[in-house]
Amino acid sequence: MEFALVSVPFIMFTLFVCEFTYGMFTQELLDGALHRAIDQMRGGYSATPPANAAGFITSFLCPQFYGLLECDPTRVFINVTPVAQGGDFYSVFPYGALPVSGNTLNLSNFQGASAYCTPAPEQFYEVSAIYIGPTFVGYLLPNILSVKTASGGGLPPVVHATLSTVGFAAENFPQQSGGAATCSTPS
Repeated sequence: MEFALVSVPFIMFTLFVCEFTYGMFTQELLDGALHRAIDQMRGGYSATPPANAAGFITSFLCPQFYGLLECDPTRVFINVTPVAQGGDFYSVFPYGALPVSGNTLNLSNFQGASAYCTPAPEQFYEVSAIYIGPTFVGYLLPNILSVKTASGGGLPPVVHATLSTVGFAAENFPQQSGGAATCSTPS
């Protein structure tokens, strides 16, 4: 009888600890991968810079995961936004906060052509990446370490979303052929 009373909270606590440590692990791995990917983009080290978000994810970000996270392009979202020189990185994107509206993950700023800007030399940029992973506790206790996703997006209805944001200034690298900036830099 005592085990029946104690087992459910114990199992829930164990799952919560597993999800919490998974979140910390995912955050650390995504932060490191994004920083290493940005180092390549910041210095113009790539002979052919990616022209879109999918190219950046597969060429720069995914190789930095080292096989520990699944790098499925439908589960990784990127936003590269130019920032005016002397501008405020924090005003471009809500730094450190997942884009959640109405308790649903809003990925509109992370999809489409407007979500990626090929960096140009001597410009400031903010890069945000969201990794969508599985949730253990989210189905049992909604909104605890998990968020809902929009229906029809090909994602599970409840996911564990991790956000990493980096601001950087591109170095004065020689512009590669076909690597012109695909967006206008704010003045």
